[in-house]
Formats: sequence, structure tokens, C-alpha cells
Amino acid sequence: QDLQQAFGLHPLALEDVLHRGQRAKAEAYDAHQFVILNLVRRDSQDEVCQVDQLSLFLGSNFVVSIHDGERDVFEPVRQRIRAGGKIRRLGADYLLYALLDTIVDSGFPLLDALGDELEALEDEILLDANQEARNRLHYAKRELVVMRRAWWPQREVIAALMRDDAPCINEATRVYLRDCHDHS
Repeated sequence: QDLQQAFGLHPLALEDVLHRGQRAKAEAYDAHQFVILNLVRRDSQDEVCQVDQLSLFLGSNFVVSIHDGERDVFEPVRQRIRAGGKIRRLGADYLLYALLDTIVDSGFPLLDALGDELEALEDEILLDANQEARNRLHYAKRELVVMRRAWWPQREVIAALMRDDAPCINEATRVYLRDCHDHS
């Protein structure tokens, strides 16, 4: 309620924030753009893929991010803000891009680690196709499905933000969003 009053956030968007597990999406409201993305992470203890919801609001002069996951994915962006540069000069829409790009790029280490695991597992299966190796292969395949379900819709979200009708997104920022879309 405090965020709704302070920034004029739409109640339906705030309802989506509270109901976790939403699919990635971008919705335009009169006073702001609302974006949900998913952050895929591996639990360090049992290496199980988890999906955290990140909700972002973009207004003409503000960005609000809501994330209740345990990992602070935005620290690199805060460091860039402290150092000055483009984020401070180019406005709220560029800050939104920087946050989106950080979320998208957080997937690369996961994919690299899973790729390495799959290569090692393939070598092991070629030598001895035991039940444990087959189980690990099945588990890796399930992880890939989780990643795909979380990441694929994000491409659509970023594409929606690149369109001319997305409020609060300047033409100069759309160039950066294209790069983010390519990474996704």
C-alpha cells in the first residue's frame, strides 16, 4: 500500500507481485511499466534449480524492484551506480535495462556449469552406463526444462519493451534492450 501511494503503482500489478510464481511479462499502465522476470539459481546445498520472481516498476523518474530471493543479484548494478557513468546520466529506463541485463546474464554461469556437468556425465555413461549416471542425466534434463520455462518468456518481455508503444522507454535505451534481447 505504501508503494502504491508513493509511486502510483497499479493495484493489479501489486497483486502480481504478491502472488509469486508468475510467468515473465511486461504490462503498461498509465503511470508506469510493470515487468516480471524470473531469476534461476541453483541452491548451493543440493544444486537444485530454483526460480525467484523479480518484479520491476518503471516510471518516468523511478525504478522499483521487488525480489524476495536470498541472492542479491543487483549488487553489480549498485557498484556501477556508485562509480558514476551511464546509469546516472541516462535515466530510469536505462537503469531498468541494466537490471534486466544483469538478470539475463546471471544465467550464463548456470548454463556453463550444467554444460560441464553434461560433458562429464556423457564421458561417464560411455564408459559405464550405470543407474546412478542415468539418474543424473535425467536430473540434468529436468534442470534444463526449468531453465527454459523461466528464460524463454523473458525474450518476449524484452521484445515488448523494445517496441515503440512501451511507455517510459526512450529510443536511446531501446538499442541497449536489443543487446539484452540477443543475450536472452
